[in-house]
Amino acid sequence: MSTRRATPSSRFCQSYFLNWLLPRLGHDKAMKWPIKLNLVSRNYQGEVFEGNAARKLLKTSDMLLSDDILGDVPRLAVVPFVSCYKAMEKLVSHCFGMEKVHGNIAELVDNLINCYLALEKLSVTLKTHVLFEHLIPCLLNLGGNGLGLYSEQAGESVHREFLQHFWQNYKISSIDHPQYSENLFSAVV
Repeated sequence: MSTRRATPSSRFCQSYFLNWLLPRLGHDKAMKWPIKLNLVSRNYQGEVFEGNAARKLLKTSDMLLSDDILGDVPRLAVVPFVSCYKAMEKLVSHCFGMEKVHGNIAELVDNLINCYLALEKLSVTLKTHVLFEHLIPCLLNLGGNGLGLYSEQAGESVHREFLQHFWQNYKISSIDHPQYSENLFSAVV
C-alpha cells in the first residue's frame, strides 16, 4: 500500500487555506471557491486539497475576488492571498514539472517570499523554508531538469513501465527458480 505524500503546492494550499483564508472569509464563503470548481477536500486535517485539486486552486485564485465569494469582506483583504497563490502557481509551473526548468526561478522565489512574508500571522513552516532556501540549489544540482523527474510518481511510473514492457517477457514468479537471476538480468539489460 503506497502512502500519499503532500506535494509542495498542496501543502502551500493547505497552509494558506486553513491559516489565512478560512479565518478571514469564514468556512462557508471560503468553500464556495473549491465547490465551484467541483473539488473535494480531504478532511483528515481540516479542509485539505491534494495534488490536482491544489494545482487547480492555484490556477484559479482570481475567483476569490468575485462578489459572491467575498460577500461583505473587503476585496483588498483578499488580494494579498490571491497574489501569493499566483506567485506559487508561477513557481510550480516553471520548475515542478517533468520538463526543463524555464524562467528566472530566483525572481519567482523572491516574489513568493515577498508575498508570503507580507501576510500576517503566517509562520515560515519547514516546507516553505525548503522552498525559500533550498529550491534553487536543488535545481542547480539537477542539470536543468524540473523536480517532476524526481518525484515519487516518476519512480512509480518507471516501475510500472518496467513491469509492463520488460519484466513481462522474462517473468518468473519464484525468486528461488534457477533461471530467476538470469531472466531479471535480461529484463534489465
